[in-house]
Amino acid sequence: MSEAALRKENALDVAERFFSGIEAGNADQVRACYAPHARIWHNTDGIEQTREQNLAVLTWLFGAVPQRHYEVIQRVEVPGGFMQQHVMHGKMQNGKTFAMPACIICRVEDGVITRLDEYLDGKDGEALADAMPKPHEAIKTAADVPRAKTVEEAKAQLDEFGISIMEGVLNEDELARVREAVRRGVERDEKHGVQLHGFPFDPDTLNTRIFDLVNKDAVFRELVEHPLALQLVPHVIGSNFLLSNFSGNITAPGSGPMGLHADQGYVPAPWPPYPLAVNIAWAIDDFTVECGATRFVPASHGGMEGPEPGRTDYETVPIECPAGSIFIMDGRVWHETGPNVSKDTTRIGLFAYYVRPFLRPQWNWSLTVPQDVLEEASPLLQAMLGFGDNPTGSLNSLYLKKKTS
Repeated sequence: MSEAALRKENALDVAERFFSGIEAGNADQVRACYAPHARIWHNTDGIEQTREQNLAVLTWLFGAVPQRHYEVIQRVEVPGGFMQQHVMHGKMQNGKTFAMPACIICRVEDGVITRLDEYLDGKDGEALADAMPKPHEAIKTAADVPRAKTVEEAKAQLDEFGISIMEGVLNEDELARVREAVRRGVERDEKHGVQLHGFPFDPDTLNTRIFDLVNKDAVFRELVEHPLALQLVPHVIGSNFLLSNFSGNITAPGSGPMGLHADQGYVPAPWPPYPLAVNIAWAIDDFTVECGATRFVPASHGGMEGPEPGRTDYETVPIECPAGSIFIMDGRVWHETGPNVSKDTTRIGLFAYYVRPFLRPQWNWSLTVPQDVLEEASPLLQAMLGFGDNPTGSLNSLYLKKKTS
């Protein structure tokens, strides 16, 4: 069905397509009824799901309950969408039948559902809800963190889990080149008295933080424009984006954990129902629990705010991966640098942080990028650094002297 045809549908037509797709076990038809940024909420757990998380649950339902039928009590159009009261009748694989009363309220825009709130009632509904897989339970250990072999797999994992690991992106020669560039960058900052330790977001002075990587070596500029980054970043935050920062964190033995946070945590809550930022982390050394692997809270990307300040009882999972890997995180994912409990192992991680174009970058590239670096930069990198056309408006900076030739 074309986009134009979808927009002509009323909310009740969308409801018919949606529920008939569930009855038929047609995941593609159900997916087409949802907006990409749709949010789905259930009264049984109070947790919001993304479209992909909800589709994962429905896929489980299609297998666990092969026979399904909706007894519609009432389906009515309401301002901005529709409301349906029904009883879902099902027969499970073990032959057991159930009847699950429910009420669903959907917001519909341009022929797709942007929000669904489901209220289940009765013991059958509670029992089925308890049996359904929970997004926050899908990842419990480091082995459960999703890994992708292709860009398309990574995109799907980002949609569902907010995170994806891709191994083998850099080979040994490339890693050696990056490590040498990091070493020279640290030495140069030390020589010029640039702060490397003791930042407010670190619990101690053991970690080494190195900033302004774009200006420190051409290899860092290559990572910012790596082909994988240029495919994954637009998938998360759109084709117009800025490079907000590119920094490195070298954990040292005995260093403590960073405070739990989300990379878009400075944006006032509630956040919009889509990510504002994405981080591509480059594992220059092995990321292990012992040497301070990044830790995150599973399913946290489905929320609309950051972690509660001062709370320390969130359950986190380490992101373990070999040197040469990248892991991509939705800007809403709650995460932290893990403690380095090793005896003598440091760990280099580089973090390329990209944001939507209407957010102010963390690093003021206009004040730091040398003329020769800017002239050698590709048009895309210039745009990422804020020297290209302004995607938030139609007017360029007419009265500013261009820094490029």
